[in-house]
Amino acid sequence: MQKQGFTIIELVIVISVLVILIGIAIPRMKGMQDAAYIAKVKHELATLQSAVESYYAFSTPHTYPNSSAGYMAQPALINASPQIISTYLYDPFCSSSVNSCSGHYQEYGYIGPDNIGGAQYYVIWSVGPAAQPSSMCGLYSDGSVALYNGPSGPPTLCTAGSPGCPICVTNGKGC
Repeated sequence: MQKQGFTIIELVIVISVLVILIGIAIPRMKGMQDAAYIAKVKHELATLQSAVESYYAFSTPHTYPNSSAGYMAQPALINASPQIISTYLYDPFCSSSVNSCSGHYQEYGYIGPDNIGGAQYYVIWSVGPAAQPSSMCGLYSDGSVALYNGPSGPPTLCTAGSPGCPICVTNGKGC
């Protein structure tokens, strides 16, 4: 009696085809994940911007939340009345699976008016899919948004859709 089975060559061919299909599918899934993160970031940044504007409208005297070393002032927003956000919002591009963000670096970045000499501008940003966790936005006194990539080199002026600029919202100009 002879056993029916697969030969080694048949198994190698089947495994090779599966590896090729997996190799095609994984990059496409990564692109879909980035697109989902971008949509989430845009929604959460709009929510944070609404919370910041609400904070300004209901504070006496009218002030924007202070920033703490470039991080979102979320405790002030969570405790504000009326309450727009009730929990911390974290940048999905800042996780240990994406890059080396940790601690406060996982929050959305925020620069408020206290960092630009009292001008009434702010910027809230996500590091985005291609940026490094050390990337951060800055503001000029005219409300223009700048990108700082660490201590070396001059800041880059961000305009809407500029390559390398993070996803951001501002009441100034540039996002």
